[in-house]
Amino acid sequence: MIEQLPYIIYKKDSGITFEQLFSSICNTTPATTKICRESLNQLLQYKSINIISSKGIVRRSGNAISNTDIIIPAKQKIFIY
Repeated sequence: MIEQLPYIIYKKDSGITFEQLFSSICNTTPATTKICRESLNQLLQYKSINIISSKGIVRRSGNAISNTDIIIPAKQKIFIY
């Protein structure tokens, strides 16, 4: 999953909500929201993405992400091989 999410996120320069992201992958992967959050947390730790809460607060952990949080590509992209 961690390899697939950046492709979806980087297509949306202005960001995508967690709800939109999960809706776009829920039919093509057996991943649960927990697995998706864990993968986003790894991408956040790698500094590949940024997560902004609906109140404008930058999230430091992807595990606490809510449906309305916006996931945006980091300005400096890091490639995962």
